[in-house]
Amino acid sequence: MNRYFISDLHLDETRPHTTALFQSFVEELKENNQQTELYILGDLFESWIGDDYENDLHNEVKATLKSLTGSGIKVFFLYGNRDFLIGEEFLSETDVEFLIDPFLLKSNEKSILLTSNRHE
Repeated sequence: MNRYFISDLHLDETRPHTTALFQSFVEELKENNQQTELYILGDLFESWIGDDYENDLHNEVKATLKSLTGSGIKVFFLYGNRDFLIGEEFLSETDVEFLIDPFLLKSNEKSILLTSNRHE
């Protein structure tokens, strides 16, 4: 199993290069899809004010994530302090699975504690 962990990308319209790098990373994951999981550990976006607010960046990232999950890669998400308003609509549109913070991941007889640490 290949597991990838990302956090604090703070995707924002003012930093299109960061979004492009994220999309490139997703394409590489799809090309090498061999029992792969991606864990997003908070602050994927600089801000998220609710699922009912849409802009080009949000739609682009949702489509990117949907293409990833559609390729068979499981994607998991923990809220951060910038995107804690991501809700069921986002999760449903992207097929991303929500994890309760903190989350204990069992892997190869080891336990890994995943947290966005947004409760500071």
